[in-house]
Amino acid sequence: MLMALDHCRDFFHLYAFQYSPEDLNFTTPLVFFTRWITHFCAPAFIVLTGISAYLYQHKNSLTHKELASYLLIRGAILIVLEITVVRFGWRFHIDYSSIGGLVLWAIGWSMIALAALSYLPKKILFALGIFILIGHNMLDSFYVQDNKTLQLIWAFLHENSFVSLSENFGVRILYPVLPIIGIIAVGFSIGSLFTQEYSGAIRSGYLFYFGLILTMLFLSMRFFQFAAEQYAYVFYLTPEDLEHKWVIFFKKITLHVVEHFGDPSPWAVQENLTYTILSFLSTTKYPMSLFYTLMTLGPVLMILSYFEGKRTWFTKLTMIFGKVPLFFYVIHLYLIHGLAILVVAISYPDSIRTITQADWTKLSMNYGVSMPLVYLIWIGVLILLYPMCLFYGRFRAKSKSKLASIL
Repeated sequence: MLMALDHCRDFFHLYAFQYSPEDLNFTTPLVFFTRWITHFCAPAFIVLTGISAYLYQHKNSLTHKELASYLLIRGAILIVLEITVVRFGWRFHIDYSSIGGLVLWAIGWSMIALAALSYLPKKILFALGIFILIGHNMLDSFYVQDNKTLQLIWAFLHENSFVSLSENFGVRILYPVLPIIGIIAVGFSIGSLFTQEYSGAIRSGYLFYFGLILTMLFLSMRFFQFAAEQYAYVFYLTPEDLEHKWVIFFKKITLHVVEHFGDPSPWAVQENLTYTILSFLSTTKYPMSLFYTLMTLGPVLMILSYFEGKRTWFTKLTMIFGKVPLFFYVIHLYLIHGLAILVVAISYPDSIRTITQADWTKLSMNYGVSMPLVYLIWIGVLILLYPMCLFYGRFRAKSKSKLASIL
């Protein structure tokens, strides 16, 4: 539901095609937080994918080989959907001069990685996932040049970039998979927490305190990053240092840690307290940094704790969407995009040809609506999606098709 809000902003907000919602030179607090609150979606999808994979194996008493086969098939389906059905939903234009690696791409590849990693003992897998999440930002300063194959591999793993493979074809990786593999590995490792071995109260307690610890780690480490940046000059090399190899090594390593640990984008004091807070919360999503992961998964776990065992009108409503997440994801893109084209057709009919060729940036500067209207459109979209998801959920529950169960 939050994801749909962000995509409504993408297609309908007055300045959506003029500046990034996290650009502090142009954004407003409402625009920033509308984007920021949706940051919780992707990490939640991924950690819950790991948990669900564990529960699927546990419920059906699958061997490692059977689970790996299931994950390989489902991951491959997500990747194919990303570069076909979902790509068309974003663009409404068939153009394969490039392909993009968005969220379904990343989740699909992480499931394929989990197919291999699930053979590991749970404690080792958990440690590996934590190691990846803590350490991958140390690789931020490394780049690959001149070798297209290595560039593609590096972009696939860690770098948000476009790799031109030929004169007429390239690959745009928005979601590098290395940190996502770390998150799904942690999710799979803690899956037993959601079995009947634990009571709801104990599970709720674990989730709350785990989430609180992650959130406090984010706050403290983000502050530490700011302090370390102020005194980074202490680790610059001086002429005297060049006479001592161990000093050179120590200072280089320490400076690299200071500059790259946790997040490549340190925060800074702004013109007022509000924008300083925005800067503090503006962490790196592509690839998902350690601080981004702590900032999002901490509250997600506490929210899971809060809703543990609750059955209210709100949970019943959201479960209609939650039971068919892939269906929701695909349909909401087509619905929001289609409504946006309808608005353009009415307001700027001369621009229809441009936007159906996936170039929305050439729209009039006056296109779009204010944020309060974006929120109203979002509510309208959810109302339209509700009966669709309800119908498909009932259809899938009755269907004996393996394809329907996978989708």
